[in-house]
Amino acid sequence: MSRRWTWILGGVLGWSILPSHASGFSFSEQSAKASGQAGAWVARADDAAANWYNPAALVRLGSDKGDLQVGINYVDAGADLSFTPAAGGPAVDAVSHTTVPFHLYFGQKVGSRVGWGIGINTPFGLITHWDTPPLTFSSRRAELRTYLFNPNVAFALNDAWSVGFGVDYLRAEVRDLSRDVNLGAPGVSTANVTGDGDAWGYDLGFQYKRERFSIAGTYRSDVRPEVNGRIEFSGPAGALLNSPATAKPHLPGQFLLGAAYTQTRFDVELAAYYTQWNMFDELAIETGNPLTSSTLREDWSATWSYRLGAAFRLPSTAEARHEIRAGIVLEDSPVPEDTRRPSIPDSDRTGFSAGYGFQGAALGLDAYVMYLDFDDGVADGSVAEGVIDGVYASSVLLLGATFKYRF
Repeated sequence: MSRRWTWILGGVLGWSILPSHASGFSFSEQSAKASGQAGAWVARADDAAANWYNPAALVRLGSDKGDLQVGINYVDAGADLSFTPAAGGPAVDAVSHTTVPFHLYFGQKVGSRVGWGIGINTPFGLITHWDTPPLTFSSRRAELRTYLFNPNVAFALNDAWSVGFGVDYLRAEVRDLSRDVNLGAPGVSTANVTGDGDAWGYDLGFQYKRERFSIAGTYRSDVRPEVNGRIEFSGPAGALLNSPATAKPHLPGQFLLGAAYTQTRFDVELAAYYTQWNMFDELAIETGNPLTSSTLREDWSATWSYRLGAAFRLPSTAEARHEIRAGIVLEDSPVPEDTRRPSIPDSDRTGFSAGYGFQGAALGLDAYVMYLDFDDGVADGSVAEGVIDGVYASSVLLLGATFKYRF
């Protein structure tokens, strides 16, 4: 099979199962309270969002009442993403699209030794869109949505130690993955992939918590989803190549670690996320046709993300508590220069966040803003593998809010 078909098929279908946004491009902002502190909220998780950040903390919730949360994030994807070709010429801007990842959590203590909860969120998801050649020959549009259902249970071993574990069910929907293709016939054809798939995984957590100091860790397992889709080409020449397509990528496991110090008026936490992106070394595509089946090289690396967050409590009453938050994140990208494609223009980043929280007797609200500044992402590889040499420049502004109800 020609190398051209390897990246046409492999690159297009590859988007159907890849996560999007942090450390690679998964989406880490799964709680407005945590995001206001740059995600440094593993050791101090104290509400229903512990389902995601540390299931062991479900038995240490700040209230004996049931804790229900629903939240959304606002992301203007591609609004400040551009590409400058190495061959010269003006910079090319991506087409921007608004997306609103959501989260919903419930958590409750059962006595003093048991806690449980359920989380539903969108940990992976992306919209990227280019409308200028030659980028469109590698990626024109990619739209992916995922949904995670995650029940958890936690147990207090004693007054200090607790453990938790849960089951992860991930559902992925590929809405639109397309690129331009030159099939040798007059004009340009478009290759488009749609499909869906699912996978099962698990998560584990521990927490050691004293009055002033706490440490914690969470592990979310790697998964191997089977994504079944269909690839279709426009035009008479492309119709002969239409077929089903299947991929079984190895998506990474992730460790979240945190250590925190708590005082009467403020908290501070240092956290580190380790993502095993080195598991994602290639993407194999099976179409049932030896002319179009392929293996696409990725060669990603494992990454670290370092996060520092703090919360400052304002003068409050028993019925109304107010908190100001801030954080900073330094995050590596797993994508090497020679496989940095237009569909995955990821690079190292620095982020700054700020947030506010209100909690009344029953109702609460958390809000945050985060700015991510990406380093210039150099692409230096082979056109035969879908890499267009040049430099990507990007920044992202995220906004979010979580609404809470305790009953």
